[in-house]
Amino acid sequence: MPIMDIKRQVLRLRDCFRGRFLNRFLGDDAGTSALIFAISLPILLGAVGLGVDLGVALNVKTRLSNALDKSALAVASSTGNQAELEDVMNKYFDANYPEDSLGTPYDLTLVINEDDNTVTLSGKADVKTSFMHYFGRDIMTVSAETEVTRDLSGLEVVLVLDVTGSMAGSNIEALRTAATNFINIMFDEITDPSLLKIGIVPYSTAVNVGPYGLGENPDGSYYDSAFVNNPDGKLWSLDDDQEWRGCVLARPEPDDGLDTYPYDWDMYEHYHMKRGACIRYWGWWCLEYEEIPDPNYNCTEEYIMPLNNDENALIDKVQSLDAGGWTLSNIGLAWGWRVISPDFPFTEGEDYDNNRWRKAILFMTDGDNRMAWDYSAYGPTSGHNIGDSDLDWKMADVCEEIKDEGITLYTVTFESGVGEETQEYFRNCATTPDMYTHAPSQDELINTFEDIANQLSKLHISR
Repeated sequence: MPIMDIKRQVLRLRDCFRGRFLNRFLGDDAGTSALIFAISLPILLGAVGLGVDLGVALNVKTRLSNALDKSALAVASSTGNQAELEDVMNKYFDANYPEDSLGTPYDLTLVINEDDNTVTLSGKADVKTSFMHYFGRDIMTVSAETEVTRDLSGLEVVLVLDVTGSMAGSNIEALRTAATNFINIMFDEITDPSLLKIGIVPYSTAVNVGPYGLGENPDGSYYDSAFVNNPDGKLWSLDDDQEWRGCVLARPEPDDGLDTYPYDWDMYEHYHMKRGACIRYWGWWCLEYEEIPDPNYNCTEEYIMPLNNDENALIDKVQSLDAGGWTLSNIGLAWGWRVISPDFPFTEGEDYDNNRWRKAILFMTDGDNRMAWDYSAYGPTSGHNIGDSDLDWKMADVCEEIKDEGITLYTVTFESGVGEETQEYFRNCATTPDMYTHAPSQDELINTFEDIANQLSKLHISR
């Protein structure tokens, strides 16, 4: 390059850098140092400019990577089809890479691999250069990719369902539909049945533990050790009122609301007498009927179904639900806890410290707690001083015990028969206030169960 051309370039650079030291240094056009500096200055400035642009690009790449990481984690912990998961991706990416950030992101690509349960998310961002455009490079493009393994965990859910008298008629039909839809959604979302277990606990005046209390399955095969006292050697039967239908009495306080096993439960044996055959006539009129003991009076026929993953059997169970009896919600919830816990008498539940499994209970009622006027899970009403308000605080205690074990509690009140005080008890019972729902209509009950099923299916993804 001719000397005069170099001098002109240096003079132009001097005009850009008007520091006194630089002017004085460049003024000596006879000096060798000035010539070397003039030759190297464009290279130095280009290197500095490149470094600045590369630094900005690196910053953009870091932001892009962080946004992709958080978005991929959100997708991995969600369920849904491709479009729904892409909505989750976009929502989290926009929140973590706002529009005023450096760089313009594009080409966000989400790949779900069902075979190895991975979520791969990639993207690019264009960065406008500040110095490199003088060398013909106006845009620098950065890219990033992240992969997250969807860590699938097992899920146990127990439905604690009110089957009291006020649920009769169309209400129990709505509950059957709601529970059926719930089960279908759970098995649709969790396609590996080995990672899902559902139990059913109907409750009213008492809870029916079924043949399991005598150590048998419904088909008569061996289940486990008996946990119900049976001094008279009764058999389990839903058809013979003189045998034992399956309801049990509560244990004395505080064990009536605890999942402990210091001793067996006693059989529910009502002193009610029902009318039998006529034993004395006057003409065509019966003057006296035979009185027959009815120890199972107000004992619901709807017995517990332990945790299992037989979808058809679960649906058959909820489809057979019928209504009758009084409302002792605390007893129902206590047995819901006993079904989902790993401890005797129902041992299908995984250990609490098994972090590969999550536990949840859906607990619903359609009315305020009401103690039976004559006989209930607490025995003859005349033999205790337990009133409606006692059932409320007992239920509240069970709620806290369950939550202390790390079990997620969803609660639902249904229909207008539930007072504001009961609604508040159920709201406080839930793990968080937003896990409580009041469903004033049958359609809303069905929708609520479906919503909870969709929420619970997310617990199946532990990442």
